[in-house]
Amino acid sequence: MKGAKACFQRYGDVIWTKDTSGDGYSVYTNWTNQLKQPSGTWKTYRTGKCSNPGSNGDYASCNKDFYEATSTNAYGGKGSRIQVSACVASIGDDECQTSTWITNDS
Repeated sequence: MKGAKACFQRYGDVIWTKDTSGDGYSVYTNWTNQLKQPSGTWKTYRTGKCSNPGSNGDYASCNKDFYEATSTNAYGGKGSRIQVSACVASIGDDECQTSTWITNDS
């Protein structure tokens, strides 16, 4: 996405946001954590936002603590995945680009 990048670092459960444009707009990352239930279906467990108050070229991080994919989770199943959306807070509607699901294994 032009203006913002987001990624998830499995080791340490860190979400990164980078401002890639000198356009003056702030950037942020929306994230979703889903856990697999014993039935095998995925259910949203947590969501959040990591803001980057910096400017062009600056990184910001949010350190989280997610269940590992191989550990028994809060719903009693095994499985944890993360999705991140890099967003530019532009005038009017914000623009975001969403990743595919990322399995959370260390």
